[in-house]
Amino acid sequence: MKEQFVSYAQCHEDILLYHAFHDLPKGFYVDVGANDPIELSVTKALQLRGWRGVNVEPLKEKYDLLCADRPLDLNVCCGAGSREDELTFRVDGMLTSCDPKAMDAAPLAEMRTLPVRRLSDILLDCCPDNTDIHLCKIDVEGFEEDVLRGIDFARHRPWVFVLETLINDNPESQHTKWEPALLEKGYLFARQVGMNRYYCALEHADLAARILSVEQLGRLYDLRFVVAQTPEDVLARRFGGAVFRRLPFLRRGFAHFAAKKDARMY
Repeated sequence: MKEQFVSYAQCHEDILLYHAFHDLPKGFYVDVGANDPIELSVTKALQLRGWRGVNVEPLKEKYDLLCADRPLDLNVCCGAGSREDELTFRVDGMLTSCDPKAMDAAPLAEMRTLPVRRLSDILLDCCPDNTDIHLCKIDVEGFEEDVLRGIDFARHRPWVFVLETLINDNPESQHTKWEPALLEKGYLFARQVGMNRYYCALEHADLAARILSVEQLGRLYDLRFVVAQTPEDVLARRFGGAVFRRLPFLRRGFAHFAAKKDARMY
C-alpha cells in the first residue's frame, strides 16, 4: 500500500522534499518569506512530521499566525536581505515584496516600511553554530538575489535550497540573476519543478537524485493536494488566471481544517 501524503504547497514542494529527506526522521528548515503557516506552505507537511525550524516573515499579521500555529519553531518578524536596513514593502498577500519592480506592478497596493536583516545574522540569533540546516526555502517575489547575499556560507550551509524562479506569472525565469553566485558557493542544480529550482550542497550531492517530479512521486505515494481541493484553485485552473489565487482567505478555513485532520493522521 502506498504511503499517504497530504500536500499543502503550491507546486507540491513538500512531497518532493519529504521524499528527498525520507531517511531523515526530523529535519530543520529555514523558511524565508514564510507567509501563512498552512495555506500554500512548503514546510507545513514537514512540520506535521516532526521537523522544526526558523520562519522569517516581515508582515506582523502573518508572523502572528506563525507564532500561533508553530509554537515550537523560531519565528522572526522581519525581512531578509543583504544588510540590516528598513525597506518599503508592497503588501499584496502572498505576493508581498520589496523588489522595486514589484512596486511598479502594483502602484495602488499598500506600502509599509519594515525592518530587514541579513539571513546569517538571523540564524546566528536563532541557531547554535553546529545546527544542520537541511532545507532553506526562499520565496520573496524577486528579492532572492539580495537574500542570498546575506548568507555567510562559511558558517551556514543548507543541504538543499528551494528558490522561486517564476514570479507572478512572469514567463521570464529569474534564476540567471542569482544562480551563478550559488553555484560558486558549492551548490549544484538538481531540478526545476513548477516555478521552483532545487539546489544541493556538493557535500550532499546524493540528494539531487532523490528530488523527483510530481509524476514520479505519484507512483510512490498516495498524494492528496489541499490546494487542489479549494473553489479558488478550481477557478484558477479552469480559467488560467492568477487573479483567483489572490482572493483573500477563500481557502484558509479549509486549509486549517485539513491541517487539524492531518495532525491526527500522523
